[in-house]
Amino acid sequence: MPTIALWLSVVAIVLPPGAELVSGQPEVSLGHLAGRSHQPTTPYYDHADPTDDRSRVVWLVRGEPGMVVELTARGDRAGQAQRAIILPSS
Repeated sequence: MPTIALWLSVVAIVLPPGAELVSGQPEVSLGHLAGRSHQPTTPYYDHADPTDDRSRVVWLVRGEPGMVVELTARGDRAGQAQRAIILPSS
């Protein structure tokens, strides 16, 4: 997903029929993510990551190869980003 400033951010997963969400919640509120606006443009000696305000959401999905899982991240001020993931064969 692109790095953008989000005020009230939410991420969600939508599964196709027949797929199962083994772990994780279908929708997760992340709160406020500040983005990079308050950080230096290049990292310096004690700050390897220029963004100190990130969240991570992990979903474990069981489904057939070729099924399409839809991911959405949305924020009040930043809008919405979507991604479709095709489940691989194992």
